[in-house]
Amino acid sequence: MALLRLEPVLIGSCTEKAQLTPVAIPHPWQFTRCRMDHDSPYQLGRIFTLTGLFSVDHFAGSLILQSLVAYWFYTRFGMELESLAFVFFFSQLLAGISLWLAAKLANHIGLINTIVFTHIPASLFLIVVAFVPTAWIAVLFWQLRSFLGQMDVPTRQSYTMSVVQPNERVAMAGISSVGRSISGTAGPSVATALWSALSASAPLIICGILKITYDLSLYFMFRNVKPPQEVQKGPDDIAEEAL
Repeated sequence: MALLRLEPVLIGSCTEKAQLTPVAIPHPWQFTRCRMDHDSPYQLGRIFTLTGLFSVDHFAGSLILQSLVAYWFYTRFGMELESLAFVFFFSQLLAGISLWLAAKLANHIGLINTIVFTHIPASLFLIVVAFVPTAWIAVLFWQLRSFLGQMDVPTRQSYTMSVVQPNERVAMAGISSVGRSISGTAGPSVATALWSALSASAPLIICGILKITYDLSLYFMFRNVKPPQEVQKGPDDIAEEAL
């Protein structure tokens, strides 16, 4: 009975304390929605701008599928299948090595600079391939292009995830992937049409021109948009990480 008499007193005292110190806790969805409404106009424009630029790059890359390039080497220089196998083996090997070196280079010069200043030389090498007179020079410039042409892949992914809000990274990845997939579907058909209408080297030249246009547009539009890890670090910190 004593316990029964004390229970209302305890409940009553707790109720009085709760009434004296009310705490308003917002709903999690309400907080997230307010933050997205505040950031969305600016972030949404950035997402679609980057997606448009990456779609141009992917469309240009789809003009020179490996099968078409192998056929181009065969028709232009009469290279045998065994030789072509070694050419593309070493080009893929160099591309794999460059992916590892891209992170080291980005620590020195930044993500955007790594994307642009490795991609432009690679596109120039691709254009040179279309004009060289001998097979070994064409293979040499193709290997140089393969080494530099993939350094933008990890740096681009890191950059796109860094310049948007954490709650918008899934949207950034999804929209970018859809845009690149759609733009890449037309590439092979356009490449074969250029091959038939102009010349066999036309896809290589146009691919290089489009990629250089993409790189310059990306640089001038986003050179001042730094990811947080580059803004917060000083030169000494970047140099220390690069070692």
